[in-house]
Amino acid sequence: MGVVAYAGIPLLTDDGHALGTCCVLDFKKRKWTEDEVEILVELTKAVMTEITLKSTTVRLEKETAAKDELISIAAHELKTPMTSMKAFAQIVQQKLMKKGEYEAVEDLKKIDQQINKVNKLITHLFDNSKKENDSSTSQKISTSINTIIHEVIEEFQSSGIKQTIKLHAAADYLVIADKERIVQVVNNLISNAIKYAPDAKKIDIQIESENTYVKVGITDYGLGIDQSQKNKIFERFYRIKETPLKKVAGMGLGLYISSNIIYNHKGTIGVESEKGNGSTFFFTLPLAGKIS
Repeated sequence: MGVVAYAGIPLLTDDGHALGTCCVLDFKKRKWTEDEVEILVELTKAVMTEITLKSTTVRLEKETAAKDELISIAAHELKTPMTSMKAFAQIVQQKLMKKGEYEAVEDLKKIDQQINKVNKLITHLFDNSKKENDSSTSQKISTSINTIIHEVIEEFQSSGIKQTIKLHAAADYLVIADKERIVQVVNNLISNAIKYAPDAKKIDIQIESENTYVKVGITDYGLGIDQSQKNKIFERFYRIKETPLKKVAGMGLGLYISSNIIYNHKGTIGVESEKGNGSTFFFTLPLAGKIS
């Protein structure tokens, strides 16, 4: 091809496997200077870095796809027996009510509540694997954020938790949202407030307007979150590793799914926390109006 001068640096993987060569050619005689060779070495490193990143990305995508499939199968297999258990529990509950065995009925109610919790976890698994939290599947309508939160609070308080949940709102705000999805977010944030602050007596929820958005903040009075972990807790499968928080049950999916739901509603989500002084998890939604 008429090449007269050539300089090449091998493209080597970490285990020493040669993928090829990064080279420069010239069609006339020349002596490569030290600066030119150094530039070629740096270019080779950059090329190898890109190759490694691409290879790693492909591998992670395959692993993620396999994990999603496994989660989807597991969630599907769990859903059927849990639905049957709930139905049988309700049937037995009705029979015991007729017999006047009220103490046993109360025990069955507690079982039913635990089944509901497992079903929520299964829903999280489906959401994560099937991407049901994508905006394309959302049914968004104008709805009262205050009403949504009141309903979730009532459900938690009726379940027998020891914390008192109090809502603070200057007005009743309207948002354009998929109600079921926002209920899921609020459920998750309140559940976390209960789990991560088990000795606290109260949970405070604030609703306020900020320009064209409504901001909802859920405050617990637990141990707080270290600064180094605040930006990681919304990552998929991330769990707080500090004792005693690392002992709290969970898969590290709730906040990840919640963040996707909020982002698909054109909102934001985050946390304000100080070690030893509790945490406030907040999310914003576009403001659609004010009722009062």
